[in-house]
Amino acid sequence: MTVKYHTFGRRKIGHLRRKQVRHWGDKKFGMKKSTKDIFIIGLALFAMFFGAGNLIFPPMLGFKTGESWVTGAIGFMISDIGLSLMGIVAVAILGGGFTALGNKVGPRYSKILGTTIMLTLGPLLVIPRIAAVVHEMGIAPIFSNASMWLVTGIYFTTTIFVVIDQKRVVDKLGRWLTPILLLSLFSIIIAGIMFPIGTPATAKIPNAFTLGFTEGYQTVNALAAVIFGRMILFTLVAKGYVDKAAQLRMTIKAGAFAIGLIAIIYGGLIVIGSQASAMFPEDITQTSLFVCITNSILGSWGKIIVAITIVFACFTSAAGLTATAGTYFQHISKGKIDYRISVIVMSVISFFIANLGVQKIIAISTPIIMTIYPPVIMLIICALIDKLGISKYFYRGAVHTALILSIPDLLLNFNVPVGGIVEFMNSLPLASYKIEWLIPSLLIAIVMHIAFNKKEVKIKA
Repeated sequence: MTVKYHTFGRRKIGHLRRKQVRHWGDKKFGMKKSTKDIFIIGLALFAMFFGAGNLIFPPMLGFKTGESWVTGAIGFMISDIGLSLMGIVAVAILGGGFTALGNKVGPRYSKILGTTIMLTLGPLLVIPRIAAVVHEMGIAPIFSNASMWLVTGIYFTTTIFVVIDQKRVVDKLGRWLTPILLLSLFSIIIAGIMFPIGTPATAKIPNAFTLGFTEGYQTVNALAAVIFGRMILFTLVAKGYVDKAAQLRMTIKAGAFAIGLIAIIYGGLIVIGSQASAMFPEDITQTSLFVCITNSILGSWGKIIVAITIVFACFTSAAGLTATAGTYFQHISKGKIDYRISVIVMSVISFFIANLGVQKIIAISTPIIMTIYPPVIMLIICALIDKLGISKYFYRGAVHTALILSIPDLLLNFNVPVGGIVEFMNSLPLASYKIEWLIPSLLIAIVMHIAFNKKEVKIKA
């Protein structure tokens, strides 16, 4: 290519050179722009998905299942990874955001549920919990006198710095922060597999698959899948992908890459957990187990690697949630709520709530999250079969039934008596898998679709 530089101003020449370098760099390494973008967005998605819970659930599953870790891993990955992938595909099909998903039930419902999810996973519960975990699991074991106020203050100041530029959040996570997280994770897993700390013992539970499925379900990753869609769509548009077909293709490919990476990490963590199944007491906590396993594998470096892993796992997840919540509130307010102001305000609120401590936040957040999870899963299922011609009444029947059937558990967690409802819920199909709401929700959805959709057709006729 011949360029007549005298015809361009200095700024244009610089711009052209940057474009040429970027193009030649991609060509040199055999990587097209779309492939590179899938890779970076996929890494960012992985980081946003992979928080502290994803770090401690798999080793405990391996610890409990012992020799049956493969069966447990299959159950875990079906309910965790399977639902996550379904969520990514669902929001991609409907346009990349939770709003499009929720609008299938109704615009008002979409705003109410969407705002509830964003506030729960955002500044009121999950983001503060993640920051508290960073202090209690990552920093305090090394610096025992570290002030929680100081740690969380630095944490949220850094969060604001990373997410304040809306267009570069995904690139920052994918290019710079995720590689450090992956390096620390793989150092633990590879060392654990190459130098096993023990031999898997007999399973401590009767049904490894059921345990794996229920543990995977409780990571609630499908919630993250549906809310991250808007942030990914924003990034794709900023990168020049304006065609809907291209956005769908890129989202699914980046999502599949992220989920595949998570599956590999899960598998490794479950394996090293199974190796420890005869080494520690049965009543060991999830956090203590992860720390003990890492110390056994890496020796004196264990504490440092644990700290790095926890800090980056928590930070990338919290940064993704903060940016996503800011993007959501900007979107539903049609730009009236400024993105930068919202992420700053949310970080300040999260800072104060985080200092309540992990246990207090978990006691409040877990029941609420497990209540809004079933209707979101039903939304995902409905979106995946939307092309079959299901009506808005199908959506409403499925989502509302799932929500109603999840309320008794919420009341029980807050010590509200519910009479014989618990026995009824336990008698429903799939109760042992914690998804007793699934079959009734689908049945009610079918009935409402047949009854109300037929009436509407007759009225129009």
